[in-house]
Amino acid sequence: MASRATEELQGLLVPDPRISADTYDATLSTVTQAGSRPGTPAAADDLSTWSPVVESEQGDDLVIVATDADALTYRLGTDSSGDERGWDTPSLMTGFGAVQYTAVTNYAYHDCVTLPDGRVLEMHVNAAGTTPVVSIFDPSDRSVSTVTTSGLSATGSQDHLALGIRADGRVFAALNGVIWSADSADGYAAWTLRSRTPYTGASPAGQRAMAWSPRGWLMLISNTGTDYEQWASTDGVMWAQVEDVASAGDTFDVAAYPDGSFLVTRQEDTSEDLEAAHLGSPWDKLSEATQVTVRAGTTRGSCAAVYPDGTAYAYHVLTSDGSVSVHRSTDMGATWAAFAQDALEFGSGQVYPVNLRATVVESTVYLQSQHVSNTNSNTALWWHVFGGWSQVTVGGANRVETSRGGYGSDTRRSYVPFEEPDTSGVWAKATTGAPVVSITGGIFRTTCGATSTVDYTRATLGASTSQDVQWALASYNGPTNAAGTSGAFVRLTAADLVDDYDVEVQIGDADYVVWDLNGAASLGTVAVDTTGGLEWRFYCDDGAVSVWHRTIGSSTWTTGVDAVAATSNVATPAASSQLQWGARISTTAADWQWLQGSKLLDDLYQTGTDAIGRALSAPGLGVGIPDAGTTAGPARLAGVGGTPANGQTWDVDRHYDHPLSAVYPQVAPSPAAFLRTTDKTEVILAWDLGDASVGSTVLGRAIGMYLDSRGTFRTAYLESSATGAAWTTELTWDAATGWAAMNYALAGDILSPIVASGNTGTYYVQRRGPVGGYVLFAADARTIVDTDSGVWTSGAETSTIKPRFRLDGIDGTEAGTTCAIVWPRAWVVGHPSASPTAARYWRLRIPASQVTPYDYYEIGALAIGEVVPFGLQTAWGWSEQVAPAFTERRSRRGSTLRRKTGPIVRTWTMPWDPMQWWINTTDPDFVAASVTNALPLAAVGEVFAGLRGILDELESGAVPVLALRSIPGADDTCTVSPDQFLWGFLSGDLRLTQVSGDDDTSGQQIVRCEQLTVEESV
Repeated sequence: MASRATEELQGLLVPDPRISADTYDATLSTVTQAGSRPGTPAAADDLSTWSPVVESEQGDDLVIVATDADALTYRLGTDSSGDERGWDTPSLMTGFGAVQYTAVTNYAYHDCVTLPDGRVLEMHVNAAGTTPVVSIFDPSDRSVSTVTTSGLSATGSQDHLALGIRADGRVFAALNGVIWSADSADGYAAWTLRSRTPYTGASPAGQRAMAWSPRGWLMLISNTGTDYEQWASTDGVMWAQVEDVASAGDTFDVAAYPDGSFLVTRQEDTSEDLEAAHLGSPWDKLSEATQVTVRAGTTRGSCAAVYPDGTAYAYHVLTSDGSVSVHRSTDMGATWAAFAQDALEFGSGQVYPVNLRATVVESTVYLQSQHVSNTNSNTALWWHVFGGWSQVTVGGANRVETSRGGYGSDTRRSYVPFEEPDTSGVWAKATTGAPVVSITGGIFRTTCGATSTVDYTRATLGASTSQDVQWALASYNGPTNAAGTSGAFVRLTAADLVDDYDVEVQIGDADYVVWDLNGAASLGTVAVDTTGGLEWRFYCDDGAVSVWHRTIGSSTWTTGVDAVAATSNVATPAASSQLQWGARISTTAADWQWLQGSKLLDDLYQTGTDAIGRALSAPGLGVGIPDAGTTAGPARLAGVGGTPANGQTWDVDRHYDHPLSAVYPQVAPSPAAFLRTTDKTEVILAWDLGDASVGSTVLGRAIGMYLDSRGTFRTAYLESSATGAAWTTELTWDAATGWAAMNYALAGDILSPIVASGNTGTYYVQRRGPVGGYVLFAADARTIVDTDSGVWTSGAETSTIKPRFRLDGIDGTEAGTTCAIVWPRAWVVGHPSASPTAARYWRLRIPASQVTPYDYYEIGALAIGEVVPFGLQTAWGWSEQVAPAFTERRSRRGSTLRRKTGPIVRTWTMPWDPMQWWINTTDPDFVAASVTNALPLAAVGEVFAGLRGILDELESGAVPVLALRSIPGADDTCTVSPDQFLWGFLSGDLRLTQVSGDDDTSGQQIVRCEQLTVEESV
């Protein structure tokens, strides 16, 4: 008869392979997943090689639909087919906008750099010899603030300057010497002279440019128009001249590629071609580099920019009409191709930009320039947004003024989500009769019968007689008349309590009329077919009215009315401007795509409630596609492989940065991949392990659950159910077991045991053992960031070693006389005293609203399965090895430099003494827990055969296992001390060696299982 062994149990907790995504029961589960965004698009057909790439933090399922050769729409996964929302094909050219305008004459030269926080720092001098001015531009709200600086002085006779920025955010400026800023913490207010002119000769008055990369500093200087000098530096302080080359008066710019090399764009004079060169380092001579033609012909000035993906752009102002032409290179400047062109001029070439400088913020280029007119040079310093906002900028994005000369030139047109204007006071809706409005396929349709009208009014737009309105109609099928009694219309009242101009664009299917309501007269009738769709721009500048139109997709505006004077109502002028639009009697259908407007150089107003602006990215990085009516972060979508076929669709299911799949050791064995919830509602993960015929199953003779909670919760339960309705608790996982009510003292951020009172902790605290967990006070939780070792006891300080815990987030509100110490990982074992629990459904439940330092829960590792003890305790000679993770290199002077690459990795090695071969024994002795009538768990001496089967079950060690140095004998016992368990992989070969006995199957041999190695998964 077999007998029961009472020795201490050691063994493994083996994850049950049936606890998987295949058996996951979503209907019985409740869990959220953080980092929701569209996943990988899946084509629904094979019509085209074009494929979209979607990245986002927006978690809705998407369906992308190609509507024609040049446009796409999208819809949410919950939308019906045909309810496509607006979108357009990716494009970069977006038109230009003046963000900063200051009516101060004689701005001289300037430069700008992007700060680490995404703002832009610019420096300029108002005139030669004046002290530089520093400003910071914030793209998020288009604000420009001047920095009160110290350490900047007049620049002598020169009027040029250059800026560069290091990776640490320190800005360098080349004036009459190289200076640098203090740390960003002081707002870039303090500047200090570090190096006098890093060039020979007198202070030059010519252009200069500089850039930094990890390979060093590169500076170019045009010395009074007679030569250029190239300088290099490793630190920006000590400079070495690389060469001095005679030239005809260079203009140039410098930008760094992501790999640390440099792009130089250069033009010897305005009559020469614009060229580019690629320098591998600041010490490579420009004169020896290959010069590649970017654009042939003359220009007024140029600059360069490099996007995060390495795509290079050269911007240059054409001498012919003041337009900015753009060329692009995707091969490190070896070849260039024209990309886009748009006008930046005002008043038919009277005002145009010169002296361009550029900097990149994420995927947007900000151009800085002077504007020059025929009558007054250097009239102002301007910012221009190039790329980064859609050609149609809708709500949520602050106004970006677009120049009169052009509003985007890419032939693929923007197309925005459209919703009925909000009626909560932002837009006032008025109707007569029974007009019908609807939204279908991203189009807003207004339909009026013989007695109906509908209009939307936005009042109190501010006191300004300079207003700008833009809109598009996808199609129009109704007539109009000069009296304005029928047809689609847009009416603008531009008023400032002194003047009041009231002008309406009345749209018909074959023409449109610009009608002056104050003067009761037409300012012009323009014959044009509107049935196929048009875009309009309606511009009133102090009573001078201009209207342009163009077909959708065209890059050229046609002038309808050009600066015609409107009549001002000076007798009773309104105090504020107003915009009204809609449709009147006899209009059969007006299909509106979008409408927006603004005061010139001021805020945007638009049709939607909260629709957000759509950021365009650099090629390959994607274009924004927000959900209409929300302010959620947009998805980023890009396409590769050409133009899609009409009607082609792609399904984009949701993806998560911290998904549920990370809890399965078969999928994500490392706790570094983890589930994170979006809040602290109750988490339930349920699995159906049976079927209709079987009904129930068992997990093992003894069951266990291991959780790496990453210190984000204290309590969880393993529960079972026969039906999925009523649940029974099988295991209680409590990461504060043995540490639930500890008397404490708190001094600053240091927690320690209180003397002469309180409980003793269950374990000796190993140094840094509970780090990553937290301490739970009465109503607060504070993260444990460091500990030393010791025993948590109430004895005198001199009586034993006591631990100290350093906490994060201490603020003085911590209360209570006791605290709970919650460890970041724990495991619990259950020993049934009768038959193993059989159930069809099993679930993990994490209760809601636990007091923790975080507003979410995380699971880095989860193992639910059978606890398998070894049939024999390990022998002398076991070991634990700790391996640090680092890289190491030796400097030229012999110093050793190390860098941490990850956490330390533990490895357990366990050998066994010789044991009797028991394989043919029909009644072996067994080991069991100390619970009365506990089930037998393993035969005495059963080690090698059990490990061999477990290794096979773990897919040859690909799935981790929980190695247990000590298995509690009491039922439902939780262990938190990290020296008692190890989550890792079985590694190395298992070996069974005969020690003595006959070589037969009589069962009398003595054998040895050589050793088992477990390497920690981190």
